Amino acid sequence: MKRIYTLLLLTMLTLSINAQPILCGHRGSLWGVENTSEAFINGAKKGYKYLECDVKVTGDGEYIISHDDNTSRLGGNLTIASATLAQLKAETYTQTRGGVKYTGQICTVAEYLQICKDHNVKPLIELKWATGINNNDCSKIPGLISLIDNYGFKQEAIILTSMKPCLEYIRTNYPEVELQFLTGQYWASHFDWCVQWKIDADIQAGYFDKSTVTKYHEEGLKVGVWTVDDNGAYRTYGNYGCDFITVNSLDPATVPDLDEVNPLVPNTVDYPENRGIVQPSYTPELISNISTPDVLDGLTVKRVLLHNSKYYVLALGTGNTPNLYVINPETGDVTQMSTNGIDHGTVPLNDIAFSSDGFLMGCNLNTIAFAGDNTNYWRVYSWADDTAEPSVLLNVGTADYLGNFTSSVAGTTFCVSGQLNDCKIYVTAYSESRPAQYRVAGLQVTGGTIGTFVRNQNSTYTLEGWGRDVQFTISPNCRDNIIIDSPSTQPIEYTFLWDANATPMDEYKSMASGIVNTEATGINYFRFAGKIYCVAPNCTSDLKSASARMYDVTKGINKIVSLTDNFPSSMGEEKIGYLMGAGEVKDGCIYLYLFAQNEGMVKYVIEGEVPDGNTGEVDFKLEKVWSKTVNENNAPDHIDGTNAQQGGAHNGIFYVNDCVDKLVYMFNENGLIGTLPGGTGWGTACDDAGNIIIRNDKSTTTSHSLLIYPSGTSSSTAEAKELTFDLNEAGQTNFISASGDVLGEGGYVYFFPNKQTVVNILKIVNGEVESVKTSENLSITGSTAGYVIPIKNNPENWLYQVRGNGYYLYNGGDKAAFIAGSSSTTAPNRNSTCGGEYFTLSSHDIMIYNSGANYTGGFTIKDITADQVITSVAPIGNKGYTEGGNYSVSNWMFAEKIDAGSYYLYQYCPANGMAVYRFYDANYTSGEEKITDQPKDGKIKIYPNPAEYEIFIESNETVRCADIYNLSGSLVKTVNLENTGNKSINIENLASGIYIVKINKNEKGERFIKK
Repeated sequence: MKRIYTLLLLTMLTLSINAQPILCGHRGSLWGVENTSEAFINGAKKGYKYLECDVKVTGDGEYIISHDDNTSRLGGNLTIASATLAQLKAETYTQTRGGVKYTGQICTVAEYLQICKDHNVKPLIELKWATGINNNDCSKIPGLISLIDNYGFKQEAIILTSMKPCLEYIRTNYPEVELQFLTGQYWASHFDWCVQWKIDADIQAGYFDKSTVTKYHEEGLKVGVWTVDDNGAYRTYGNYGCDFITVNSLDPATVPDLDEVNPLVPNTVDYPENRGIVQPSYTPELISNISTPDVLDGLTVKRVLLHNSKYYVLALGTGNTPNLYVINPETGDVTQMSTNGIDHGTVPLNDIAFSSDGFLMGCNLNTIAFAGDNTNYWRVYSWADDTAEPSVLLNVGTADYLGNFTSSVAGTTFCVSGQLNDCKIYVTAYSESRPAQYRVAGLQVTGGTIGTFVRNQNSTYTLEGWGRDVQFTISPNCRDNIIIDSPSTQPIEYTFLWDANATPMDEYKSMASGIVNTEATGINYFRFAGKIYCVAPNCTSDLKSASARMYDVTKGINKIVSLTDNFPSSMGEEKIGYLMGAGEVKDGCIYLYLFAQNEGMVKYVIEGEVPDGNTGEVDFKLEKVWSKTVNENNAPDHIDGTNAQQGGAHNGIFYVNDCVDKLVYMFNENGLIGTLPGGTGWGTACDDAGNIIIRNDKSTTTSHSLLIYPSGTSSSTAEAKELTFDLNEAGQTNFISASGDVLGEGGYVYFFPNKQTVVNILKIVNGEVESVKTSENLSITGSTAGYVIPIKNNPENWLYQVRGNGYYLYNGGDKAAFIAGSSSTTAPNRNSTCGGEYFTLSSHDIMIYNSGANYTGGFTIKDITADQVITSVAPIGNKGYTEGGNYSVSNWMFAEKIDAGSYYLYQYCPANGMAVYRFYDANYTSGEEKITDQPKDGKIKIYPNPAEYEIFIESNETVRCADIYNLSGSLVKTVNLENTGNKSINIENLASGIYIVKINKNEKGERFIKK
């Protein structure tokens, strides 16, 4: 019964725009003292369908409503467990909410239930720890249930608590009562228990995503979220499919509509997620291009599947004799699989498919002479592996699901969702005698036994529309959706209705027009991190040439986006026959395949991340290079934190914009070294190339302005490049971050607006705005200190931070993946100070996040790959938020690569100072690394780095001379290298520190560390 309920629920989810979630008034509403009659009545008038309350028990055994154990927070002086109801009623409580001061008295549960009855709303009752209502004693619960029943709410009220024994007691003794388990960050630890006891979940905002809701829905359980109070968060959790949203003041009349495409339930059963780093675009590289094997000559290819990097080809010979081949796409080697026992006469093997657990399955059926002929059976076969004999998995009587379908041919094509012994099978049949028409049947199989027959008997899918070569694919978005792929029409997605027989499938979406030429078939799907991709082959209308592209199908087939240019199949100028495209992910790389019977097979690769530096055991170390801090009593001026709240750093120099002085103050190891004309905003950042980017406004609308200086600018008379632009989403954005080279080949500036669940991403190329895009919806709503931590120059892969909430990973989509733990003042957990950094060293992902006491500037370095803390660094000063202004509310960290084995870490903590550290892998020796790639024009490479006695220089231009500067810009050494062979420089006499080497009097240089 549970499975039927789940199917009905998922079917409803696929049919329309997301149903609006039910709003529940938190402690009644914002309009009144919490949990009082006024708050409940005003919540009902606002339009909330449920009113949430907190139940306690008085000293004389009465049920009253209060969140706390005592009344002191609201102006009283009583302890509820020992006070009588009369004593509590004598107190008057005050509370200022939303700028309004309210007064009120304690409310009993009976009074609350009467309000619900009078105003036609339902009770949502949270059990707080009280006498007779706790994990050790449930003696007062029967009285509460009886009271609820007296007001007619026993089957309408929801009882909510985090106390499992109380919920188990109610479920055992009052099974008709609706229950919710209150949880938060660790909901996954309680999921199996919720399923066991059939108890819904109410999860704290910020700790789950759409897949969580789907997981509960697939078990027939509902999901609520608490507490949400802005439209952006409402839209996020509504699009997740949450059934209930608990709010304080959100207006039901003005909440936004939910997304149309999001009702699809992500199908991770048949398309499991593969790890990788999502990119905004891709360039496939050809691996192999070979002819199709001769064994296929004269055969008709019916279906080609890709599994474990091999083609599985079903080809029909004379008399529809089935042949199954396994083909290596790189070598062309062929293995023939057994078809022994499959009738080769009028019952061919019509189609093949793979179950989600990797079993090859096939189906066939004879032509039926008349309806009800149960002497013919539709058979499903399976193969355990490539060398196994086929075994009959199912014998299905045709009349069971075809109905009155005269002269039918069933099993013409099919697809499978789920594992071999627990799956859904969809199969087509068509009629020769009636108007050429397809019908679709669904069979649910559990443990090898058919559990459900559903047929779409009255379908109107004609052969003219679908064609005889129609193919089925399970949708990557929803297991109950089928994608029809035919040479005569663009792919169409249908919703299969499992709740009724003789009902036509509803068309859900059609393929976006102009994307795929419909003469090609065989579109396959796969998951890559937060995205769904497909390889869509296409060919010219005269079938003389073919190519393909890879597409993003995450938002549905009607909104697919091209990610590659055409990559040619190189399949010649002849008729291509059957053409199939597929993709798979292995070790972070994407492999793309095209197959054409007459012309050949091609394979491409999109390389993943290439390991840099040491790939063996690591030994991470941190050492301070220099610092100017309050603790050392040498912190520079102009970093008070009130007006100079964010800083950027590059090449040994910090840049801090004072929005009152409108000056950018520049600091290095010697202190203040100069200023630049600044902007009126707080935000300051450096991109990867060192360009200095400054907010020139404090706008909370979509209109903004930036000032940009080239890397290395130091003159106080320099003029900045000014850009004005409009973002897509409004909201206060105090802080910015940047990546790439905004004055060169291209980079991005990231804006995370307050009260939004999206990030605005501004692309700048050669100093001009090229585009503005908006990220997918995030799980966590931004605050005034929301901040993005770029990962390389990739707008599809970054971290975002909400102060006081956490650090989360965005990888083409948001799954609310915690990078650092929940709020704490104990290292290594992060605190509510904003800022952080993320980078890769020796194939390990390294996270830097704030730790220690809030607002004092300590940080922790964690090896995310090994899941262990490397070190925690004490605060660099003692000036905190309580000192005034915004002292130390941020601890900005920036990592700058030195070489494959080390990074500089820059730290700017407003009011407390700045510091530079060297973070390195002691098991990596850069001097032993052979540099194989040549530097780009004007660039040089220095090794070893750090160095103690000498350094070597490599460049793609002739090195005539080298100048060495310290970080204050003073020339300390000049070397003539024109007549030397090895381009080495002795640095033995230099003091320890950071230096810059410039060759041939060029403007730009490279840094090295002298040990």
